Amino acid sequence: MKGLVESKGNLAKKKKRNQIIVAIILLGLMFISVAGYSFQSRGSDNSNTQIIYKNQAFIQQNGFWLTEFQGNVFSFLTDPREFLEISNSLNNLASYQDQVIYLNSMDYSSTGEIYRNIIPFVLRWQEACVENATDLSCDESLPSKNCDDDIIIILKLSDVESVKQDNKCLIVEGKRENLIALTDSAIAKIIGI
Repeated sequence: MKGLVESKGNLAKKKKRNQIIVAIILLGLMFISVAGYSFQSRGSDNSNTQIIYKNQAFIQQNGFWLTEFQGNVFSFLTDPREFLEISNSLNNLASYQDQVIYLNSMDYSSTGEIYRNIIPFVLRWQEACVENATDLSCDESLPSKNCDDDIIIILKLSDVESVKQDNKCLIVEGKRENLIALTDSAIAKIIGI
């Protein structure tokens, strides 16, 4: 009987030891997997596309084209080689800095371009209606602003494609499928690229 009790004790010790060994092996395997994944991710960053556009380096990363300009990083959804030439004069980035900016947009994706690239420089921003603009979307609870007194960025769906400055208003208009490229082109011109 004593031998049977000892063997049960030895079996319990062996079982506990085996469980610890298996746990250590599983933890090691998990650690190696995580480390391998991070090295794999780090290695893929080297395959990012880099181009030069107007003497400015752009790197494609995570679906965006990134560039550093005058100490700031800007990101675009549009390949810079597809930026449209804008012949009209636009206010530069300094005119937006530390100002209250109003936004009237008919397209969320284009609005995202403004949020990432212009809004970080402004004092504050708010959605607004544009006075006497019957062709723009407007929530009646929003304040009504005008291009003579207020800085307004207008992103408008239209069959006509254009980017223009009307007093203090930046007006970007075009078809939905081209509005992001038009917005990115306007931002590039505003920041000086």
